[in-house]
Formats: sequence, structure tokens, C-alpha cells
Amino acid sequence: MNVFTRTTIKTLKKNRMRTLVTVIGIILAAAMLTAVTTFISSLQHYMIESVILQAGNWHGAVYELSGQQAGEIRKSDEVEESETFQEIGYAVLPGVKEDEMSTRRAPYLFVLGMEADQSLLPLHLRTGRMPENGSELVVSSTAMSIGKADIALGDTLTLEIGRRFTTDEEHGELTLYNPIIREEVEEGSLEAPMLAEELVPEMTRTYTVVGIVESPGFLDSNSSAYYAITIGDKNPLEGSRFACYYRLHKSSDIYRFTDEHMAGSSYATYNSELLRYQGTSSNRPFMQMLYGLAAILILLIMTGGISLVYNSFAISVSDRTRQFGILASAGATPKQLRGMVLREALLVSAVGIPVGIVSGIGGIGVTLHFTGNAFYYLYASAGKMHLHVSWLAVLIAGVTALITVLISAWIPSRRAARVSPMEAIRQSGDIRVPKKVARKGKIAYRFFGLEGMIAGKHFSRSKRQYRTTIFSLFISIVLFISASSFSTYLKSSVGTVQSTPEYDISVYIEEGENKGEAKRLLEETGNISGVDKVLYVGGSNMDVYLDPEQVTEDYREILNDDMAGYGNMEGHRQEDGRLVLYDSRILVLTDGDYEEYVKELGLSKEEYPVSGDSKVIALNQLQGYISEQQRYRLFDILKAPGQEIEMMLTDYEALTKAQERTGMDQKREDFQIPVNVTVGVFAERAPMNLYGEWGGGFSVILSESMFDSLVGSNALDLRSIQLYIQAENHQQVAERLEELSLDGSFDSYFFVMNEAEGRQTRKNLMMTMDVFSYGFITLISLIAVANVFNTISTGVLLRRKEFAVLSSVGMTPGGLRRMLNYECVLYGCKALLYGLPVSIFVTWQIYRVVERSMDTGFYVPVTSILIAVCSVFLVVFATMMYARNRIKGENIIDSIRQESL
Repeated sequence: MNVFTRTTIKTLKKNRMRTLVTVIGIILAAAMLTAVTTFISSLQHYMIESVILQAGNWHGAVYELSGQQAGEIRKSDEVEESETFQEIGYAVLPGVKEDEMSTRRAPYLFVLGMEADQSLLPLHLRTGRMPENGSELVVSSTAMSIGKADIALGDTLTLEIGRRFTTDEEHGELTLYNPIIREEVEEGSLEAPMLAEELVPEMTRTYTVVGIVESPGFLDSNSSAYYAITIGDKNPLEGSRFACYYRLHKSSDIYRFTDEHMAGSSYATYNSELLRYQGTSSNRPFMQMLYGLAAILILLIMTGGISLVYNSFAISVSDRTRQFGILASAGATPKQLRGMVLREALLVSAVGIPVGIVSGIGGIGVTLHFTGNAFYYLYASAGKMHLHVSWLAVLIAGVTALITVLISAWIPSRRAARVSPMEAIRQSGDIRVPKKVARKGKIAYRFFGLEGMIAGKHFSRSKRQYRTTIFSLFISIVLFISASSFSTYLKSSVGTVQSTPEYDISVYIEEGENKGEAKRLLEETGNISGVDKVLYVGGSNMDVYLDPEQVTEDYREILNDDMAGYGNMEGHRQEDGRLVLYDSRILVLTDGDYEEYVKELGLSKEEYPVSGDSKVIALNQLQGYISEQQRYRLFDILKAPGQEIEMMLTDYEALTKAQERTGMDQKREDFQIPVNVTVGVFAERAPMNLYGEWGGGFSVILSESMFDSLVGSNALDLRSIQLYIQAENHQQVAERLEELSLDGSFDSYFFVMNEAEGRQTRKNLMMTMDVFSYGFITLISLIAVANVFNTISTGVLLRRKEFAVLSSVGMTPGGLRRMLNYECVLYGCKALLYGLPVSIFVTWQIYRVVERSMDTGFYVPVTSILIAVCSVFLVVFATMMYARNRIKGENIIDSIRQESL
């Protein structure tokens, strides 16, 4: 250990308080950096594991391969792991009659043969077990719930398995991803379109159904068949085809590798979500916002850490100026003097950074232990998010913390190296008295007396120390307000609990030809124990004709935006000049629910009666995509209520029958019924707040009596019917409805969604955001307070000699206190003058990052500003009081003779 290292260690021990505050600042900065990087690492790991759980741990897949082609992929050195599925073939879906083949959306069952020990691709059992041999199979649950297949656990199925071919002259084979092909019939024909394809059986196989599985997440949704999975043949027949799923050693090569191995295949796919979270694909706006906010967060932490550590080293160098001068006069080179300061930085880093890293990992680990369930909101099937410590995350945090400390020490070290021996020994560098200082202070003297004048001249005389203190306060203000704004926008990116729908369970019903089953399900649902309220909503799309002057400028802007997904202005303009709102909605409530809704809106039931049709209630907001801003924004459609509109209601039943009869697309306009109504009021929310913060688009809300009155003799059926249910025990009610959907008591298909689980998860996520937000604000505030405390207290203690001289010429303790109080006021006001505008600017930059991916407004953080103003003066006065008490009672002669701390 050389003399410079021994001297550095001795200095650190001598100034224990300053050393302790510096180490604490480094610990806080390293802990926060580690917490941020470890949280991002844990979140990324959670998302990757979630995707693997749902879709599998594979990068790409190629279908319709021969056995040789699949083998070439599996043997490639670039492939880390792979699995194949044998495409055994098609069979008619059990329970589908021959005359129903042309009317079924998916009349087939497609049998796949998996490997006996497969682990790359996930299959989630609903009931039963997985197949153990080639005579057992599991069936996708959608075959029963949607396809209404006549299949039950334990059934023995004898299937005629083969391939699909077109019935035209080409007799081309149809692959797994070809839709059902139907014949075209002449216009006006009353015959239903027949299949333009046939199933050619090649083998007969008998299977025992041993399990029901969720629809496989690794398979694309199939428009022609439902899936059944068995164990693949040990000796596949010649001409058998395979689907090969693979994971590469380097995921970045997936697109090239797949292109090279698609020879002879007609279809390939990628595990896009997994590739995205592994960094191969481009991020979604959510991920862009997440990483953008993380970058701002790390920048804020680095700024706070640099400020604190820089001030500590700046004060240390100022205090050791005489020491550096003596060493320089004894032959120390500038490089050696600079090395002393950097050596001091490394010594405090050696203590602070490891402790900070361990503290950060522990802190984020404890936080995730209590809040990990909240991230169920991101992936419903993934469960709890756990701590995942990545060596890369720890390395980034440690290196960033070390860079922060070294940057902080670099400038003071250069100043130490430049000092001349004579100037250092005389200590004349830190205090320079400009010629005009003597003439300053007249205004301060008039208003604040001698003490105020001396305080003002101290700032002019010791500008370096004054600027250091102001900078510390300035950074503290910016950090606190910016951290508060960051937390507010972070929570707003998740949304507010108040914007979520108020129902617990939703049920979507397709009645089709089973008229009356929706009302029967409504009655059944109302009788289930635990159901508090059921809202019955019939819905259908409609076109609304408007004068262009009736719509807002925002809506016109959306129509003119080709990327918005609404076509363009000309595409919405009719020959008579009117605009059309395509795919608007009509919502029909029961008479009782409509009355209750009118009351909820605070409207008069005399003005909006159940049986009236003069004025209607409408929803008038929609989220539209702004391509220039690459985000969605909520906007109004009509300028104001009180306008008459023409609604074109479509008879979808007649339209569907005509399309089935002719086999050709029909013009929707030929099956529309015009209805004229006046929009009486724009409702701020739908019943049960159905659409939440989305707005719902332009929707007209009617009662059943109003709807019947408006359509008159035209027998219009509503295209969709939904039940929205409020239930305290939503889980039990949802399970009972699931049983009703599968027990055969209803011929109509209906789908049950337990929305309450998602809402509770959303609340948990908001709570988690609060924990992270307030934790971050607390830590960043501690850094700011430590910074100010270190700067001001050390600065006051270094002025012992000055205070002793003032006391020796007659300044009383009261006068000294008034002088320091005046300095506190100057510190606070000057720091606020610089800090508040910069804080608002940083808040604006945070807003700019967030608003790229969500519709939010800029706000001035008034509450945070008020807290910052009060805190600045509180911390300054408290620190000054502490420093004053430290020197209180010291001997004047000893203080005058004292050279340093």
C-alpha cells in the first residue's frame, strides 16, 4: 500500500460523516439500478415463461413436410431442439350428418400424431389424461363447445381418415390451412351451396378418447377442422407428412433458416411472441413504452447518484486543497493527485456497490413476493411472477453504478491535479473576491440588516461552494418531481379501476335457428344462486347516414388517415354527399333495464319513455388509430346531440340465407331497413359501463318496445345476444354456466367469460404500481435528502474559521442564526427558480414517451411541486440547524487556528 492510498484511507476515516453519507448514496443508487434491471429481467423472464406455457418453447415451424425433410431439419447443427407431429389426416367430425357438411363452419376432425416423450409443445388437459399409444387420443375442447361434436370422455371412435381434395378437374389436394371450399350457384337459385371438395378415406382407425385438452396454442386456428392428438405411428406409411417445430441455438437466424427449409412445404409459422421477448422481433408499443420509461428511470437514478457523489468529492477536494498543495510541492505529479481522488471513489464504491446490489435484489425480491400475482393481468395462465436474477442485469447495474461514481469523481480529480502548490497552501483558489463585491449588499442590508448583507457577500465570494449547494437542491427538486410524474404516468399506462366494466361475467350467445333460447338462458341465469343482476343486451351492426357537417373534425381526420383502419373520406361518402358510419352498433335492452338506465343517467322517464321512439340515447366516443402519432386516441364522432340521423338496420338472417342459396356475396344495402331517429343525449357510459375506457363507438341504445316500434312489421332478428352478470361469487356462477353450455340442455352455442378475474387482477396491478411508484419516490427522495444534507452540512462545517472570526468581532449567536437563515432562504428560492421549470420540462418528456402508445394528457404536477417547495425549505433549515449545533459552543481561538475538518 503506497502513501497515496494510506493518505486516502486516513482522510475517509477522518471525515466519517461525509464518507458515510457518500457510501449511503452509492448504496441507494446501486440498489435502485439493480432493482430496475432485475425487475425488467424478471418481467422479461415472466413473459417468456408465459409464452412457453401457452404456445411452447419453439422458434419456428414448417408444415406439410416429408419424413426426409423433417429429418433434415432435426439433424441441422443450428437446431437446439425439435419435435415433429405426424399429419395423420381428416375425418368427419363425429355427430355431423352428411346433409350438414355444407352448413358447418368446420365439419372435420384433424388427427395429429405426436411423439411419445414430447416436451417442446404444451398440451393442457381439461380432464382425463394424455394418450400413451396410437390407439388413444385427446380431443380439443372446442370440438365439443363450438363444433357440437358427439364426443365424450371414454368414447370409442371409429374414424374413416383420409385427405381432402377439390371436386373440380384439377382434383387438387387441400392442406390443413385451406378453408372449406363450396360451390358457386347461379344468382336467384334457391338451392343451398354444396361442398366443392370431398374427403377421400385412406384408412380406418379406432381410438379411445382418454382426455379433453384446451385448444393447442402452438397450432394456428383452423377454419376447416378441430384437432385430435394421438401418438404418432412408429412406422409411418409412405407419403406421410409431418409438421416440424424447432428451436435454434441463435433465435436471430430463425427467418433465414425457415426460408431455407421450406422446400416442398406450403406453410410456415413463427412463435412471434417468444421471439419478440427474446429480442428477435420488434417490440410492440407497450414494450417500447416500457423500455422508454425504464431508460428515463435509470437516467434519473444516475443523475441523482452523480449529483450526490460529485458534491461529496467536490467538497472533499476543496477541503483537502492544502494537502494536495503540500504533496505537489513534495513532488507528486498531477496524475498521482488525480489518482488519489479516483482511488477514493473506488474505495467507497467497493463498499457501496456490492451492498447496493444485494439490497436491490433483496428489495425487488420481497416486492415481487407480495405483488407477483398482480402480473396475472399480462398473461392469464402464467400465474405469479417470481424474482429472476440475471447475471447480465446485475452486471449492467454494477457497471452503471461504477460509471456513475467515476463520472462524479472525474471533474473534482481534474481540479485537484491542476492546483498549483503555492495557491493550494494559501487556499486562495476557492474564495475569489471580485472588485464589485465590496459595493454589493446595500439592498440586503436595508431589508435584512448586517447579517443579510454578509450572507449575500458570502455567496458572491464563495461561488463554487454556493453553486454546488444550489446544484444539489436543484437536482433534488428535479428528481422528486420527475419521479412523481414518472409514477403517475406509469400508473396511467395501466389504466384506472374506474374505467373498467362493472359486470363480473359475460355470456355471448348464438341463437341461430334456436329462437327463444337466449331468454330461456336469461331465466336460468337469474335462478343461479349468487347472481345479483343480469343485463340482457341484444346487439347488431348498422350503418348511419349523416350530413358531413354533423361530424367532428377529429372524426374527419380519422377518415382521412389511410392507416386508421376506417377506409377514407371518399369511401364513406355517398352519391348524395352524405357520410356513412359503417358498423355502428344498436344495443337493445329489456324494458326494465332501459328504465333503470335512463334513471342512472339522470334523465326523465317522461322524456325518454320505454315505448317512445322520438328521441334516443347514444354513445358518441371511439378510439381511433392516428398513424402519424402511432397510437390510439379517444375522440367524439357527432358534434352535438339533437340531430336527426338515418339508421340502416340489416336483416342479417335474410342476408345469410341469400348468400347460402346463391353461394355469392350479397350487397348488404339490399337487405337494409331505414329508420330515422333523433339523438336526444350523448351518454357518458353504457349500461354497466360495458365498454369501459374504449368508448364503444357510435351506438344507439333502445328498449325492446322502442326497437319493435321502430322496425314495425319488419321481422328483424338481433345478430348477437349477450348477458352481463353481476355476482358476488363469480367463480361459482361462471362454473355453473360452463356446465350449462356443455350438458346439452341448450342447442345454441354460448361462450362464458369470467371478467371479474381480470378486473381483480387489474386492481392488483394498480396496487403493484403504487408499491413500485412510492418505493421509487421514497428512494429517490432519500438520495436527494442525502445529497442536500451532505452538501450544506459539510459546507457549513468548513466555515468554522469564518464563523469564529465573525463572533470575535461581535456577531452574536442570534445574528449568526439570522445570517444562516437568510442563506437558507436564498438557497431555497434560487434552487426553486431553476428546478421547477426543468422539472416541468422533464415531466413533458415523460409524457411524450407515454403518449406514443396511449391516449393521455399532459398535466402539471401541482401536488408534487407544493411538496417539493415545502420539503426544500424544511430540509435546508433542518440541515443548517444540525450543522449549527455541531459548531455551537466551540472555542473561537481553536476554530480560527483549525485548518480543516
